Amino acid sequence: MFGNRTKGNSLQKRYFYGKTPILQNKDGFLKKKKNGIRNIMPEPQKIKKTFILISIAAGILIIFYWIFLSSFFTIKEVTIDYKEAQEENAFLKDYFKDYIGKNIIFANIENGANKAKVEHPEFKSLIAQKSYPNKIKISFSAYTSIANIINTSGGGIFKFIVNEIGMATQKDMENPNLPFIKISTEKPLNFNTILLTQEKIKYILGCAKFFEEKFNMKVLEIEYLMQEKELHLKTEKYFTILLDIQKPYEEQLLKLKKALSKLDIYTLPLEYIDLRIYSATGEKIIYKKRR
Repeated sequence: MFGNRTKGNSLQKRYFYGKTPILQNKDGFLKKKKNGIRNIMPEPQKIKKTFILISIAAGILIIFYWIFLSSFFTIKEVTIDYKEAQEENAFLKDYFKDYIGKNIIFANIENGANKAKVEHPEFKSLIAQKSYPNKIKISFSAYTSIANIINTSGGGIFKFIVNEIGMATQKDMENPNLPFIKISTEKPLNFNTILLTQEKIKYILGCAKFFEEKFNMKVLEIEYLMQEKELHLKTEKYFTILLDIQKPYEEQLLKLKKALSKLDIYTLPLEYIDLRIYSATGEKIIYKKRR
């Protein structure tokens, strides 16, 4: 009456009303669908992902607060880099006072530095840097002092020390280690101004140095005659060399060098040697002996 079961018929369909048939194996266990397992995310991964998103959002809010809302990046102080120059150069801080209370990240402090450079050319370089979180630091370098200027005007004598660009940076003093340049003017020269152009002072000092090297004789004093456009070099032998500042000094002094066989400047008592005059051959030299 009943048929025998075969091995190949180990899986049978079980039907339930209103249900999709489910395959049952020979051991009576149900087979689960693989695709259903893949689409379900375990709870620990969901928590980890949520925690990461919250942390990122909190970090962004904190950064936003520090930068835009807190006083952490608000400029509170302007400092000068060199301790020994604090009082002397305190006026530089005035160019950055408008930045106090502003956000250092967005403050354009270069504008203050550029304005200071224009109004104070005595500085060779002037740099303003942001010192995070809330300071502006000013650093600078000055031109080197290169000569004494002795200005005679209206019966008075005014002393200055000038730098590389001819600006009077010190007054009422002398530096014996620097050359002396005498200048006579109708009105006194002014402190903290350009007394001589950079080209003029380069010519004057270059001329004195060239003479000392070529003739092995020191220059004690230099006199610059502005109106006459002349340069007078007073030597250690107490005679004066007269030059035309509109012509190259090398050309004029080499003319004297060629004449040394006929004019012994080392032993002859001279009052002056005039190199300003040119003849057809360009070799003319005028000199005067001391009495």
